[in-house]
Amino acid sequence: MQASKGDNDGAAAKEEAGDASSHEVSGPAIDNLSRMCLEQITAGIAPVDLHMLPHQTLVQIAQMSIDDIASMKRARENEQHYLVEPLALMDRVDETVTARAEAVMQKWQRISKDELPAGAQCEGMPLDIYWNKKTGKAEITEWIDRSDDHVIHGFVLSSALMLYRLQCISGTACVHIQGEGYKCVWEVYMLHKATNRVMWFHDYKGTFYCRFQRGPKPEQYQADGLELINLLFAPNCPHPYDGIIAGTVA
Repeated sequence: MQASKGDNDGAAAKEEAGDASSHEVSGPAIDNLSRMCLEQITAGIAPVDLHMLPHQTLVQIAQMSIDDIASMKRARENEQHYLVEPLALMDRVDETVTARAEAVMQKWQRISKDELPAGAQCEGMPLDIYWNKKTGKAEITEWIDRSDDHVIHGFVLSSALMLYRLQCISGTACVHIQGEGYKCVWEVYMLHKATNRVMWFHDYKGTFYCRFQRGPKPEQYQADGLELINLLFAPNCPHPYDGIIAGTVA
């Protein structure tokens, strides 16, 4: 008995569904692909490697991209402010805060591009950093439930304030600014003394990003990197002068 067109269509649909399920892609991978799509679309570059992905995965990527665009639109409509945006005049911090910042910075050394360890390269993808409103701490994670409790790093503080705070806590007299001067206008290198691994801080299209060094990532290097980020994100991150908060005036 000859199969009807409906039967053939149904079989084809099942086969396609089977192919999609056999190529399942995890949440973090979809999130990364979504961001790559957004960057390519923004830059006007046609994605060249997406036709190999299963249909269902492409649908998920598209939905994630739509969600990201909607989030940006809501932020603009609500005139969203940075989470860390110090007032011009604020109370000064006490000596314990300054001492804690100094203890963190004992583990790091600000270096120039010429002083990078031989062969050191940053990871291709920046760190996914969120500020957890409930815990009052930063988190580095590849995948997180997008909720009002977590603020993506780009909305925590501005690129300008990040550069300024790096200068305040690194104690160096000379500002080494690297970058192409278009999409990236500054780049700072922090050397982890215990492991000789580098952490990159840089600007890209008006938002700051952090990257670990490509290759092995010892636990101490990652833990101290998160500690450094928390210091920079802290509402009371100190200026070297007399306990004022970095971003305020004396």
